[in-house]
Amino acid sequence: MSLVRKRRTGLMPGLKAFFYTWSGERPPDDTAGLEPIAYTVHGRIDFTWWDSPAKGVPPEYFMVDYKGFLKVEEAGPYRFYVVTDDGSRLYVDGRLVLDAWRDQPPTLYVSEELQLRRGFHKLRLLFYCRYRFSQIKLGWMRGDRAEVIPGDALYHTISDKIFVELGEPGVTAEFDILNGPTVKCDYTPCVINTPSVDDYLDARVKVYKDGDLIYDTGQYITFFGGDEVEVAASSRDEESGEQG
Repeated sequence: MSLVRKRRTGLMPGLKAFFYTWSGERPPDDTAGLEPIAYTVHGRIDFTWWDSPAKGVPPEYFMVDYKGFLKVEEAGPYRFYVVTDDGSRLYVDGRLVLDAWRDQPPTLYVSEELQLRRGFHKLRLLFYCRYRFSQIKLGWMRGDRAEVIPGDALYHTISDKIFVELGEPGVTAEFDILNGPTVKCDYTPCVINTPSVDDYLDARVKVYKDGDLIYDTGQYITFFGGDEVEVAASSRDEESGEQG
């Protein structure tokens, strides 16, 4: 029985790709303060560009900032790799795991081993090109298997708001956010903010009816911006008289 149900997920397939231009001797270390000139979504990162990488983007002196989430189906040790021309930086859960920020021909870089839990992880890949012709490929390795990260493992969101609907009068909910505050929802719709549009939050949810605790998820659930969450006083099976 679960009284907390996602009616709609805010997750969408692919990574967001923001394109920028730059100039000078050295590429910027980050895109902070820059304005993107183009935006799209890429289902997987495996590109060789002989010319412009996207409409409105020059074939030289451009950067791409990929942002989103990586879905790990099986916990365990992983390594990540890039093939990059020119430079790239890869971040997993905010940690820099590959730093290849330099002009170079297509070059392979492999990260040290990371222990990843099952579930979603923040992912960011920065890439820059100086002169015409560029290449970027993002993959992972587990055991003796190596592959470009498939599209069904990459996701993004476009909202930083979670929408909570309370199913009936007298129902309230508390979202105990991991490493964050406890948010009480006693009206509907209740809006909970994620740290940013490129982040998520984990919360343990308690459901009350007329002030009495009637349900506790007992574990943390991952919520994304754009999620629509329904909180009820009874499960659908109970309402229909079905046995769970």
